[in-house]
Amino acid sequence: MENRCTKGNCPASVSVSHNDIILRVNENHTHLVDSNDIKVLELRHKLKHQAETSSEPIEKIVEFSYANRITKEKITDSVVKLPTVKTLKNTVTKQRRKTRPPLPKLLDDLPFPLPSLYTLTENNTKFLLFDGLLGGKRGLIFLSEHDIEYLAYRKWWYGDGTFYTSPSIFYQIYSIHAFDEGLSTPCIFALLADKLESTYHDLFSILMNKIKEKSNIIQLQCITIDYELAVKNVFDKHYPHIKVR
Repeated sequence: MENRCTKGNCPASVSVSHNDIILRVNENHTHLVDSNDIKVLELRHKLKHQAETSSEPIEKIVEFSYANRITKEKITDSVVKLPTVKTLKNTVTKQRRKTRPPLPKLLDDLPFPLPSLYTLTENNTKFLLFDGLLGGKRGLIFLSEHDIEYLAYRKWWYGDGTFYTSPSIFYQIYSIHAFDEGLSTPCIFALLADKLESTYHDLFSILMNKIKEKSNIIQLQCITIDYELAVKNVFDKHYPHIKVR
């Protein structure tokens, strides 16, 4: 593979083998070194590295690095030469796709079991609580061990489904938040294939059993829901001692 100088008709180049061994070097640049070009290349390489090693959203990686570069940069020429945020996002997205499996187009295409990359927190602790059938269709429940203990002692929960940001192969992301001293803390994120009562029944059954298994107590007294009748039916039938708002 041959890498050529980024300057127009400059003949300088480096040829490397498939295992990164340098085969040939032509250092005959026909122009002066531009330190600002180097800074732009450094930014691109940094972003590509982050795309490969970090699970943070592309937007966050690019916008933070871009803003940080502009804030710290004292030579305005290099700022002018920086690619646009949109261009950098496209570059980083392409780089991440090289190191990630392709996104599934159908629920049946989702690997089982999930690769460990998608089951752990950034601290390499378990985050995937359940991967199996919820209401007869595959669903995923994400919840850390710490959040299980936290939920066990909270008396007020809030449940809500989000549809617009859900992965296309699922119907919704259902999140459960715990209230304590005026603060709402998101604890559970479930990827669900529909919003049927049977699906919610399985979701809360797995959750309640896991909390009992871990903490041997559930202090929940009230759950607030967003006009979802199927969730209300689950609590009325199976957890009548818990108030639903």
